[in-house]
Amino acid sequence: MSPLSTEPGGVLAPYRAILELAERELELATSGDLDDLEPLAAEWAALTAGLPERPPRQAQALIAQASALQRRARGELIRRRQEVLDDLAKVAQASRAGRGYTPQTRPRWQLDRSA
Repeated sequence: MSPLSTEPGGVLAPYRAILELAERELELATSGDLDDLEPLAAEWAALTAGLPERPPRQAQALIAQASALQRRARGELIRRRQEVLDDLAKVAQASRAGRGYTPQTRPRWQLDRSA
């Protein structure tokens, strides 16, 4: 068996695992399961820690696919972030409008009877 084998344990195995991780990231970002994204960072770090500085040529397609998926996931997360910011702006505006309907209370004058 060649060291560049696509069999489990071969040189391409970590690159396939990275591609699978990128697919999970995109699925979670798209579905809105953002809390489940955080644990993937540790998996990503573990997978990439032992990779050579120059990946094998045979891994280029896997790397390109994983990169494309990560760009899509990042775009989805940016879109979701903007939705949250827009919602917060609407809440702030509604809160300001609501304060405009609050009855104004006049200060009550009190007579100082000690004089």
